[in-house]
Amino acid sequence: MADHYSNPGPQQYFGPMADVKNISLQIAHGHYPQLLKKLEQLTDTIKIQCRFGAPEEVLNIALMNLENLDKMLEVMKTYVK
Repeated sequence: MADHYSNPGPQQYFGPMADVKNISLQIAHGHYPQLLKKLEQLTDTIKIQCRFGAPEEVLNIALMNLENLDKMLEVMKTYVK
């Protein structure tokens, strides 16, 4: 009865439509902003817990885990594209 097929065309990198994501990309990356917000909240919490006066053990644990996370993310860059 009706044609529900829609071809969004190629991704636009320049021009007025460059910032508009097609529906497939919107669905695939729908949780991305929430993930970034959660990451920001966690880093803010870490900053608060590691302010001047925090026990040295807390600072060492936070530093060790953040260094490990940094290393894991560097390794993942080579596999995730």
